[in-house]
Amino acid sequence: MVAFRKSRLHDEKGNLVPFGEIIRFPLIGIQAVFKKLFNYYPSAPIIPFSARYALDGILTPQMNVVEFGSGQSTLWYAKRCGKIISHETTDKWFQKVMKSIKAADCQNVQLIRWDGKSFCDEIKMPSPDLIIIDGINRVICVEYAIENASDNTWIYLDNSDKDSDPPDPDREMRSCERLMTEFSKSQKRKIEYFTGFSPAQAFAEQGMLIHPKTI
Repeated sequence: MVAFRKSRLHDEKGNLVPFGEIIRFPLIGIQAVFKKLFNYYPSAPIIPFSARYALDGILTPQMNVVEFGSGQSTLWYAKRCGKIISHETTDKWFQKVMKSIKAADCQNVQLIRWDGKSFCDEIKMPSPDLIIIDGINRVICVEYAIENASDNTWIYLDNSDKDSDPPDPDREMRSCERLMTEFSKSQKRKIEYFTGFSPAQAFAEQGMLIHPKTI
C-alpha cells in the first residue's frame, strides 16, 4: 500500500493504469532508483507517457507555449514549438535549467525567475497556444489560463489526481480541477484524462488536458 493510493498501479483517485502502462513499470523503477541515488532526470516532461504522446501530437513549430514549472520538459517543448516562456520559482533549479538551455544553444526559450504570483503582459497577449501547469501555486496559474485562453488554446494540468485523500474540495489540486472542469463545460471544451506512469516516478499519476473550444 502506498500512501493515498490503492497501489503503485493506481493514481490517487483510484484509477488503475492501462495494461500498456504496467509493462513500463520495471524501467520506471530503475529510473526512479537512479533519480534517488544519482539525481538522474530523464530528458522529457515528468508527466504520464500517454499525456506526453498527446502533447507531442498537438505541438507544431508555430505554437507559442507558456509553462509553469520548468525542467527537462522545457527543452523538450522548445524542440517542438515556436517559442516557450517558462516560469521557475526555485533559484537552484532556475540556474540548472538555464545552464541546459545555454548548452543546447536553444534560442526559442525565455526562462523567467518567477515570484509565484504575478504575470507579465507577454504571456497574456497574444494568447498562448498551449499552457502547461506543473509548478507551484497552481490555482492562480489555472485562473491565469482561464482568463487568457483563446478559443484555440490547449491547457494541460498535471497531477490532477492529487489532494484526493482526505476528501476536501478546497485543497489545491481539487480547486484546480474544479475550476478547469467548470471552465471547460461553460465553453464546451473536451476534457481528456491520462492515468499512467511518468519517467522516473514509480507510481501512477493523472494529467488533465483541456481541448480548444468547440465551435
